[in-house]
Amino acid sequence: MSDQKKKSVALAYLLAVFLGIFGVHKFYLKKTRRGLAYLVLWVWVIAFVLGSLVSATGRASYASAITYALVFVRVGYTVLLLLIDLATLPRQVARANAPAEPTPGKRRWNVIGTMFIAIEMAVVLIANIFFSWLGPAPTAP
Repeated sequence: MSDQKKKSVALAYLLAVFLGIFGVHKFYLKKTRRGLAYLVLWVWVIAFVLGSLVSATGRASYASAITYALVFVRVGYTVLLLLIDLATLPRQVARANAPAEPTPGKRRWNVIGTMFIAIEMAVVLIANIFFSWLGPAPTAP
């Protein structure tokens, strides 16, 4: 590597362990799209959790139950991705340190991850619209 510093496996592990849920280790390895995916996952989780804590009614609804279920699914998905990253980090650092190979016109997309996020967002939208018609969930006396 003539114009770039080599990436360190130790630093990549430190970033993954302490800031991995935000994708900082992916940004360090110059995998910007994947880093943004981690970041968007957690911004979405934080926004929904804070939004539910500051709800106007203060009462539970069917939509909020589904939203919480999807938040837990998304947290689990991110933790799974992070565990996979921790297991494959040395190989990822080696690839980041290797000279770039030209790949003309070829982009690799994570189709399963993209479909997962799209379906999840559609379920949240449809559930919130549908359950907003039902009103708040019944409470115990």
